[in-house]
Amino acid sequence: MMLDGGGTTGIGGGVTGLGIGKGRLKRRKKKRCATTQSCTLSCLKATRRVIKKIVEHKYFQQGILLAILVNTLSMGIEYHNQVSSTII
Repeated sequence: MMLDGGGTTGIGGGVTGLGIGKGRLKRRKKKRCATTQSCTLSCLKATRRVIKKIVEHKYFQQGILLAILVNTLSMGIEYHNQVSSTII
């Protein structure tokens, strides 16, 4: 099956790349960057949004504190009551 856009048929009879689904033909508009600089800036903005969502999550601070606690305990266990001959 060949269409105007040159898409190929995928599993389920849909055409990949053209957004055809459930009997409707929709063409997806892909945003194209005008310059390399604008592409880089848009990628950076998207990355910043994702990182901001992660940092603002309600469990982020608790996860950081847990990592600090585990690190402190592991360092304390490693050197507590250790014989001096085993220290390198």
